[in-house]
Amino acid sequence: PSFGRLAAHDQGVSRVALGVADMENFESKLEKYAARAAKCEEQAREATDATRQDFYEVLARYFRNLADDFKKTIEKRKTA
Repeated sequence: PSFGRLAAHDQGVSRVALGVADMENFESKLEKYAARAAKCEEQAREATDATRQDFYEVLARYFRNLADDFKKTIEKRKTA
C-alpha cells in the first residue's frame, strides 16, 4: 500500500523535474533563435546587393518569429 503513495510521489517529482528541463530547453531555444535573428539582421545590413539583403531579412524574420513563439510559450508556462 505505501508503495503506491511513493510511486505517485515519484511521478509528481519527475513531472516537476521535466517541467524545469522543458523551461530551460525553451529558454535555450529562445536565446539561440534570438541570436540567429540578430546575426541575420546584421548580415542584411552589411549585404552588398538587394537579393542578399532580402534573403537575410526574410531569414531574420523567420528566426525572430521562432524566438517570439518560444517567449510566448515561456510566459504562458510561468503563469500556469
